[in-house]
Amino acid sequence: MEKHSKDGTEFRELVMKYGQVMGKPNISDFFPMLARFDLQGIQKEMEALLKLFDSILDPAISECMKMLSDRR
Repeated sequence: MEKHSKDGTEFRELVMKYGQVMGKPNISDFFPMLARFDLQGIQKEMEALLKLFDSILDPAISECMKMLSDRR
């Protein structure tokens, strides 16, 4: 139970951080030719956040899949 609480807290923090990053003004939105340079590091930050999301969600999904297969 404690692990689920910790994961829930981490997940909420990630969602808040995701919202903050998505809300940042991005120069690439105004000048698409600059997008490949990731001048503000937004793409790099989003990729790091997505890896953290995966590290939380993958074990939870695996646990659910195992529980479902055990029922059969």
